[in-house]
Amino acid sequence: IYVVEINNSDKRTLQQNKSQWLWLTQIAQCLNDNNMYISETIKSEVEWSKDSVKTLIFDTVMKALYNKDSSTKLNKDEYDKLIDTIINIFAKKGVVIPDFPTQN
Repeated sequence: IYVVEINNSDKRTLQQNKSQWLWLTQIAQCLNDNNMYISETIKSEVEWSKDSVKTLIFDTVMKALYNKDSSTKLNKDEYDKLIDTIINIFAKKGVVIPDFPTQN
């Protein structure tokens, strides 16, 4: 019996995932530093965390763009466009968020 595993090398990479979590942490800090709380969502001045940035920003934009519920389902180009879209959303609000970490 032979078992063949087929991998789609066009999916987002582990390094992209690692960079994503670093970036989400940096965005959370940036939003907190700018006193931009989650008040619109839960009616309380709660500071951002990487998990709230992931759920309320990253996942929401990903769902709007691609109707996908996990970054593991994005290809590399979709992933890059998602990052660019999030950066542009904040730029339009006059908020400079950290650049996406380089993949070293």
